[in-house]
Order: sequence, then C-alpha cells, then structure tokens
Amino acid sequence: MKRPWTRNARRHDERSARHWNAGDLDAASAAAEEALRLDPANVDALAHSGTLRWLQGDRAAARRLYLEAHARAPGHIGVLLNLATLDGEAGDVEASMAWIERAEALRPDDRRVVWRKSLLELALGDYANGWRHYEAGLFDASIRGLGPGFAAPPWDGGPCDRLLLWHEQGFGDTIQFVRYAERCRERAKRVVVLCPRELTALLRGCPFVDDAVDAIGVDDFDRHVPLMSLPHRFGTTLDTVPAPVPYLFADPARRARCAGRSPDDALQVGLVWAGGERREARFRLLDAGRNLSLRAMRPLLDVADVAGVAFLSLQTGAARGEIDDARIVDAMVGVTDFADTAAVVDGLDLVITVDTAVAHLAGAMGKPVWILSRLDACWRWLRNRSDSPWYPTARVFGQPSQGDWHDVVERVARELAALAAKRGAG
Repeated sequence: MKRPWTRNARRHDERSARHWNAGDLDAASAAAEEALRLDPANVDALAHSGTLRWLQGDRAAARRLYLEAHARAPGHIGVLLNLATLDGEAGDVEASMAWIERAEALRPDDRRVVWRKSLLELALGDYANGWRHYEAGLFDASIRGLGPGFAAPPWDGGPCDRLLLWHEQGFGDTIQFVRYAERCRERAKRVVVLCPRELTALLRGCPFVDDAVDAIGVDDFDRHVPLMSLPHRFGTTLDTVPAPVPYLFADPARRARCAGRSPDDALQVGLVWAGGERREARFRLLDAGRNLSLRAMRPLLDVADVAGVAFLSLQTGAARGEIDDARIVDAMVGVTDFADTAAVVDGLDLVITVDTAVAHLAGAMGKPVWILSRLDACWRWLRNRSDSPWYPTARVFGQPSQGDWHDVVERVARELAALAAKRGAG
C-alpha cells in the first residue's frame, strides 16, 4: 500500500503538471517542490522539478536535481538525455556525448536516444552516422511528427512518375531541404511539395519543383518522402552538400510592390531578432536561447548614425511590436507569406538574423546573410564554424559563452560598420 504522504506527493506533482501546461511555471515549480518535500526520493519528481528549474533559467539547480535523480536511478533515460542537453548547451560536447552513450548502452534501440545522438553527430559534421541515426526518429510522433498517413508507399530512391516531398517540421527546414528537389527530378517525372500555405507561392518558383500545394488527393502521387529524409537518401556528406544558390527567387511583380521602402543610396540591411514562439514547453528553452530583443540590437542600429545604412525589419510575431526606433522601417506591412518576404529580401544588400526561417530564405536566395547563433548552435550550423556548407553566402556569428549575446552583437556591429565604410569608399 502506498504511504499517505506519497499519494499526497503525487497530487502535488499532478497539480504541477497542470500549471506547467497552463504556462504558469512559478506555480508549477512550487507544486513540484511540495511534492519533493513529501517524497524526496521520488526520481520522477526530481526530474520534473529539474526541468521546471531549467525552464525558469536556473540551469545550475536543474543540473543538481538531475544528478540526484541519476544517482538514485542510473538507468533513467530521460534524466540522462536531459543531462546531455544541459552539457551541450554549455558547449561541452564531450560530456554531452558521454551521457548519450550511457543511455545508448542501456537502451540502444530507444529512438529518443538514437535521435539525440544524431543531432550531436550532425553538429560535429559526422554526416555518415548522423543522417542514418536521424532517420531512426522518422515515425516517432514525439520527435519528428507522423506523416500524413499516405496510402502510396514511401519512396525508395528509384524511378517513379509522381513523387511527393512533404514538409514535416519548420518553415526553415523546408526551405533548406527543398534544394534536393533537383536531385529528385533525376529520378521522378514530376515532383510536388506538400507544405503549409505560407510556403506554397515561394516554392512554386523553385525551378526543380513542378508544384507546391497545401492539400493533396490520395491519388495525386505514386511515392512520397519527407524532405528531411533526403540527405540520408542521397548519402550527403559535408563534401557533397548540394549548395548551388540561388534556388529560390522573388516574384518580379511582388518585388516591384516592395520597392522604395528605404533610401536607394544606403546599404539595405534586413533585421530579425526573434523567431516564432512555440507553445510546447520543450521548445521554450530553445526559443528563449535563440531570441533577442530589439533593445539588444541597439549597437547595430547605432551604426546608422555614422554610416549610410538603412535598416528594414523583417520581424514577424509578437516581437514585431518592439519596433520603436525611427532608424528601423517595418518592411513587413502587407506581407502575408514567404513569397512576399522574398520580395522584400530581394531588395536588400544584407540580412542579419537569429536562427530562424529568414536565415534560410536569404541563404536560398543567394543573399549575404549573417546569422547570430547561440553557443549550442543548431546542428545545421555545425560547431566552431563561421561559414556554412549549406549556404555559401552565410556567415555565422556564434556566442563565446552561454547567453552572451552582447559580444555577438558588438562583433556584428563592427563588421557592419566596416562593410558600410567600404561601400562608401567605393
């Protein structure tokens, strides 16, 4: 029989989960702490409390709680993976891999473990293993999302008449991997992309895509494949990334409507300081880690005071409301989809952005793009590199330490001032 205080602890833990789901992290943390007080040896409660501390930004407390949970239950896979992520965020790749390998030794077929290992392998440039392991999570809804349940069989890489490439993750992922449509056209007579409405008009302009749609009939294709499986299908390595740009283009009519938003004689610079805010708790830390505020970008805006630079905001979402400086023009007025955004980007000399879909759009269009990246950079930007094998026109400005955006923005400001001066001298 369960002890009364254990049952009470479970009730507090359940209450904590309800507050967490409602977005009230303070109330969730208080309930989790009460559950721990009543049942301090409960490993799940320790892990839950650690995750809440993590979400609140107290990584040191989170790590202490995870280590205590690990000491009590060395085989707890979730705790091992969370410790791997914490060390990865701090830039300690070796420690992160060590935690993952402990989990792998215990449960080598656990898709969560293989998936997490794949992300670290990809970040380190080990594409041979990374893409193979990445596939392990393909049909795990908690990792990559289930496919639309197509009746047609998956594509095996062989010849076919009508091939469907389908969007499975974010906008940026689709923009990045639609490049593989060119390779697909060598084996399929017709290539169609299934994607969100916001991307259809843009992708229809890709020369390797026959059509882009946001809905499709069950008889409209013979084979299908998720876009992010294509690097594995084609055996992509760092040396064989298909990187010719541009492969996405602005519509001339839309481009004409976007002209004249800033002085023609200035260096035209687009800015994005925050990506979309996802509601799921597991994404909140990633979003908080990659996003800045417009206030944090002030050193860039200050360049406009001494150089011929015109700033245009490409920002969407709630962060768009932060625009309160006359030195930056809101260029997203009237923009409804990525084809509109491409029309704005087409008129720019440079895009400066955090890791969000606009970085991929600018890179795919062959525009110079400077990407502000957190210390635990997304796997696609690799570790300790300032260039990108995916986008020849991209530069990556990484954090020197966790959370240090000040250094990144100052470096970018100096580079921008030098670019503007060079342009003025020319």
